[in-house]
Amino acid sequence: MINKIVNLLEEQGHSVSRFTRTSADIPGMRFGRIRAFFCGIHCPSAIHDMQNQFKANRPDVVMIQNVFPFISTGVFPLIKKMGIPLVFRCGNFRLACPNGLFLSHEKICEKCVGGREYWCVLKNCERSFFKSFGYALRCAWTRLSGNVTKNTDMYITQTQFTREKFVEWGLPEQRIAVIPNFIDNFDAFNSKPDPGNFIGFVGRVSPEKDMPTLLGAAANLPDIPFKIAGDFTRMPWIINEAPENVKFLGRLDSEALDKFYADCRLLVLTSNCYEVFPVVLAEAMARGIPVVCSRIGGLPSIVEEHRTGLLFEPSNIHDLTEKISILWSNQEMCREMGETGRQKSLLQYTGDCYYKNLMTVFEQAIRISHNQTPQRHL
Repeated sequence: MINKIVNLLEEQGHSVSRFTRTSADIPGMRFGRIRAFFCGIHCPSAIHDMQNQFKANRPDVVMIQNVFPFISTGVFPLIKKMGIPLVFRCGNFRLACPNGLFLSHEKICEKCVGGREYWCVLKNCERSFFKSFGYALRCAWTRLSGNVTKNTDMYITQTQFTREKFVEWGLPEQRIAVIPNFIDNFDAFNSKPDPGNFIGFVGRVSPEKDMPTLLGAAANLPDIPFKIAGDFTRMPWIINEAPENVKFLGRLDSEALDKFYADCRLLVLTSNCYEVFPVVLAEAMARGIPVVCSRIGGLPSIVEEHRTGLLFEPSNIHDLTEKISILWSNQEMCREMGETGRQKSLLQYTGDCYYKNLMTVFEQAIRISHNQTPQRHL
């Protein structure tokens, strides 16, 4: 999503300077995991490089998406010291939960909230004590240092549910704005000309997506075809567990994905975690496709029950089966919900909507920063 935001800003005539680091090279780095462990807490090289970049090209405002593991929260005080307004886009729950998902062993868990990050180690949430310890320590340091909370002017969350979670954690309510994710090519999407001929799932196939529940519902509906589009390398064995009416397509390019959506009657999302904002839901709705998804976290604010789709109790195969059956057997209901979803997407999930809301947040951050501290240059 951050690349889409950058492109959107550049399309609107803004000059955007990126500061990025990647964790993709960790497996091939010498002592990669150890370096990631320490850099996640404090990374002097990233702080130094950011300082030089901002000296050479001072921005009007900085928006941070993620700082782990090779940037660290140490850049927050630097940005504040330079007198640059700072916006933190909370793309996950890492401020309050070490793994960022509020999920432990495929079950919702909030034990670490409130300064109890040690639960991540006790429960071995990452199924690796080294990794669990590293995540817990990083989360505890973020809380204790105050690097984020003392230096951020505005925060962005994607749903009201996420906003409320961060207020519970201790962020100032008046400084948290809700800006839903957006679809960057909305004009290219058209309403469905026909009802579609299969049940679709789009996204990575991973434990938090609760694929067993989806496969269980498919097994209960053997006469309905299910197609799953997305990378499944994290769970390669899942193919062998699928009933005959389920087909795994792997990751699709944009053209193949468009064809997938055109032939899809309804989309299913079975996540059992607090999803921040799955863009796939907005993409399906923009195409006039109704959605059946879990009644969990912020998802009900995206998929409105009996308006843009139906909700089911997380991990409840029987409930999911029933909701899919209702929509599959009623093409007129699918059409009406699909059209309502498209109208909602048009009003809330376009690039124009996002840009206007983001500019408002940037203006608020600039105003707060200038009122709080005098501008200082290093």
